[in-house]
Amino acid sequence: MSSAERRFPKNAGNNPALMWNQFEFKWYNKLLFLTGPEARNQTSNRNKIYINQSPGEYTVKVFYKGDQVRETKFTIANGEFTDNGLAKQNKISTDKVILPVKVMGTVDKWNAAAAKTDGFYGNPLIGFTLQ
Repeated sequence: MSSAERRFPKNAGNNPALMWNQFEFKWYNKLLFLTGPEARNQTSNRNKIYINQSPGEYTVKVFYKGDQVRETKFTIANGEFTDNGLAKQNKISTDKVILPVKVMGTVDKWNAAAAKTDGFYGNPLIGFTLQ
């Protein structure tokens, strides 16, 4: 994990019961996007895996103290992340995608209603459904 940021829903003040964390995961030197044709030929990149050159569906599982606590899936096609529809519906105009993450186990208490209404920087997501 490369970074984490605490967040609160827009209208909830600083109520710790409604606080949630935004995590950013990166796999340095393991899963990379090839940004140019010359990058693969560099000696330092010889043993790296370029995920955008490996199309298919990927599953990311997060474990805490041996128990699985999160799971998400994404797809790579045509050299980029495939939008599951959420980014387009929510007018994300960059190369980013929105991935629903399944919360598992009993380690975390979370508020499903808050996730539905405040899940994206305090804004509800269009087309997002909880599972």
